[in-house]
Amino acid sequence: MARLARQVLASRKARLAGYDLTPEQAGEDGLVCGGRMQVFIEPVEGTPTLCVFGAGHVAQPLARMAKAAGFRVEVADDRVKFANRELFPDADQIVVDGFAEAAARMTLGRNTYAVVVTRGHKGDADALQAVIGKGLRFVGLLGSKPKAVHVPIGVDIGAVTPEEIAVSILAEMIAVRRGVPAERIRPMKMELPGRLKASG
Repeated sequence: MARLARQVLASRKARLAGYDLTPEQAGEDGLVCGGRMQVFIEPVEGTPTLCVFGAGHVAQPLARMAKAAGFRVEVADDRVKFANRELFPDADQIVVDGFAEAAARMTLGRNTYAVVVTRGHKGDADALQAVIGKGLRFVGLLGSKPKAVHVPIGVDIGAVTPEEIAVSILAEMIAVRRGVPAERIRPMKMELPGRLKASG
């Protein structure tokens, strides 16, 4: 049963297992009642964390909505004018520093969703370099199309405004959190000014 429990945790999908109650399973205790039992094994994860790199117009509604959806929210930007309590009143942590330095102070683990929405290519590269290979649950980048991250980030709902883009990003994060197969998630098709064009 321990092996199955580890598989359930790894897959993040609940399973129902049946066991025959035989003398072999009773072991040294000898407590055998016979029959069959079923055990429901469900993975229970802690609160997911959203680490937002960039504190601009998309990050603000994304942080607000992610908090309402049950995420712990951490925001990083190198500009105190953007990364502050006035703009992110519900954030659990706000880090004002370079993106690589900020990542070292943020919660990066198996249940972390990193979203990179910085103001330019250098910030994108610094943030991605700081989070790629850390075993995060989700890494998304607004606009470009490199490998190993969800790009362009967001589900195709025709989003235009920062709030709509935030909804599309959160929708993709929730789909990943709930185990929706990748082929059922249609990425957002949108060209963003100042970013590389998405291909494919």
